[in-house]
Amino acid sequence: MPANERHHYVPQFYLNGWCTPDEQAQGERLYRYQWKGGRLLVERAHPRSTGSLDRLYSLDSVPPERQQQIEKDFLAGVIEAPAGLVLNKMRTSGRGHDLTMQERHVWTRFLMAQRIRPPEIVRFLHDQAPPHLREVLAANPEQYQALKEGEDPETLLEWVEHAKPGLIEDFGKLLIPSLILDDRAYNRIIRMEWWQMDFSGTGIPLLSSDHPLVIIPGIDHPGCVIAMPISPRFAFFACPEKGVAEYLAKFYGLRSLAEWLNFQVVRMANAQVYAVDTSLTYFVRAHLAPAELLSLG
Repeated sequence: MPANERHHYVPQFYLNGWCTPDEQAQGERLYRYQWKGGRLLVERAHPRSTGSLDRLYSLDSVPPERQQQIEKDFLAGVIEAPAGLVLNKMRTSGRGHDLTMQERHVWTRFLMAQRIRPPEIVRFLHDQAPPHLREVLAANPEQYQALKEGEDPETLLEWVEHAKPGLIEDFGKLLIPSLILDDRAYNRIIRMEWWQMDFSGTGIPLLSSDHPLVIIPGIDHPGCVIAMPISPRFAFFACPEKGVAEYLAKFYGLRSLAEWLNFQVVRMANAQVYAVDTSLTYFVRAHLAPAELLSLG
């Protein structure tokens, strides 16, 4: 399978922040935790070989040269390329970074992408969007009949199936860009208070996972907290009001906040947790749900 058909739902440039030199292999690797056969497997992995699935965002109703347009043109080109520069600035500048409005725009889009691009969301869209579209196309048949000419198919649904074969089956994936670019969510996030915290003094390295973005309790809630580890040392936070940020700083010490964030990231993981070392193996074992339990959910 061509390399461009292996789609990363956790970007490689993001996972690179957890990599360290691997003595047994050339280059750098992170530590990956996942349950297999009832055992918690811990192994070194390169970012290009994890957090990905074959043809996750591929379209089937278009010619081969356009099947990767969501992954290649939109996610990699529009979202990830500029976000990688902003992430590097946040990692290297630490708490002292001052993002420009354009950089805030880029990072907001990246956060929104991380909400929509996980496999479980893509599967939901793929399963639910086509039948919903069929219902919409079948509604109000009299409107189509008024416009129908000559040998046109009897219904609008039949016309779409004939004129655009495969479009309905691809409809869920075709929604991904518009959902990521949703203005309502964008305006909510970009207007929040943003800050970054340095946890290097806690002795607790931050973990990441295949679902690293934390949004509690919901993006429209006045007490919403958005959090995302951006390296084993730094984490990004956002909330609607300064009072929420002040409450977090007062209620949690740095160490407790690091433990809270690690718990949320591991709890929300679909299958894999990523780490810079194995110092928190006991923590991952305690809080990462085995795959067989996740599949029941």
